[in-house]
Amino acid sequence: MRKQARKALGPFVSAGFAARCPVPTPGGTGTLEEVSEVISLIALAQLDAPCILFNLNGFYDDLRALFNRTSDMGLCSSRRQRGIHFAHSLEEMANILVPLH
Repeated sequence: MRKQARKALGPFVSAGFAARCPVPTPGGTGTLEEVSEVISLIALAQLDAPCILFNLNGFYDDLRALFNRTSDMGLCSSRRQRGIHFAHSLEEMANILVPLH
């Protein structure tokens, strides 16, 4: 794993998340910055792992809408966003991860 990817995953690993699949929970500006870095690495194919945002009570709905808008406007292709997932439950997370094994 590239040094930049390891650095981006550091906060998730230290918080008890598996390095192979970051699962950020709702948080503040620091979490958003860390999530943005991981998402960028995924979009640029520098990190071969999904990022599953735990969308507790719709916390990440606006971020999902922003991703959809950037795609609709041609600013970011859906291909670059394919490793970014939103899950409302542990069951949804499992369904995302099962095809990856």
